[in-house]
Amino acid sequence: MVKVGEFRWGSIEVGGKKYHSDIVILPDGTVQNRVGIFGSLLAHTVKKEEIERLEKTGARLIIIGTGSSGKAHISPEAKRYAEEAKLELAALPTLEAKDKLNQLIEQGQQVAALLHITC
Repeated sequence: MVKVGEFRWGSIEVGGKKYHSDIVILPDGTVQNRVGIFGSLLAHTVKKEEIERLEKTGARLIIIGTGSSGKAHISPEAKRYAEEAKLELAALPTLEAKDKLNQLIEQGQQVAALLHITC
């Protein structure tokens, strides 16, 4: 599994590659750009569909990076879905989320992440 390196407002490094948009890290280590919302106010809300997509990859534990100031949040529908599906969500400012994610990866946990890289 890849580890998350340097995070600065507007960019994040994962596995030696720098990304300039919100990203999703799947349990198998695949890194993808967060679909269709970067640069939009919608980027501040994690939607139910995003949690569903991560669950379909086998994730039972999902780390949400809420941005440099922690302003992003998980929608009530996404929280309800995660609770019903018995998923564990951990929402932290992205710098803390990256550290938590790296710690869980080192422990061999099956974990996914959605990391917001602004606000």
